[in-house]
Amino acid sequence: MIEISEKGKEEKGTSKGRQSNQRFWEKTLDYFKDMNLRLYQNVTHTEYSTIATGTSIGGCSYICKKGKDEAWVEFHIYNSNWSRKKTEAVFNFLHGYKDLIEEKFGAELRWNQMKGTKRCRIYFSRPVENYEDEEKRQEIIEWFYEHIKKLDIAFKPFSPNLRQFIGTT
Repeated sequence: MIEISEKGKEEKGTSKGRQSNQRFWEKTLDYFKDMNLRLYQNVTHTEYSTIATGTSIGGCSYICKKGKDEAWVEFHIYNSNWSRKKTEAVFNFLHGYKDLIEEKFGAELRWNQMKGTKRCRIYFSRPVENYEDEEKRQEIIEWFYEHIKKLDIAFKPFSPNLRQFIGTT
């Protein structure tokens, strides 16, 4: 009997978390729309901790993610049809432009090759105290807006060369 009650509490908490995520991303996407951010114009809110959109480069996406104590924007490299070697080659290609990308972004990014997987990510994060507090939530939404735009501006100049590189590897 106790186990069932505890399990029910867990499921209820999970449901509450999903509803919270859904509300947060709905407000975020509304803000993006109000600010004319086209990157996410065809994205709908989700119950999960991320929203993602394409970069116009197959196998690469932009992600906004909210963790328990951290929020981040990310350039994510993953294509299920690619080998780990190809994913790493794409990452290394971009890493060759690291200084230029970070200069355009305006800050140092974290470059994570995620060894042993077919995924790589390049991201920027910030600590987060509370997504539920209305004032702090708006601050985080504005942070996502500002930094996903900066990420797009930083990577966009390398898109044609990256597309060509992907096509030849």
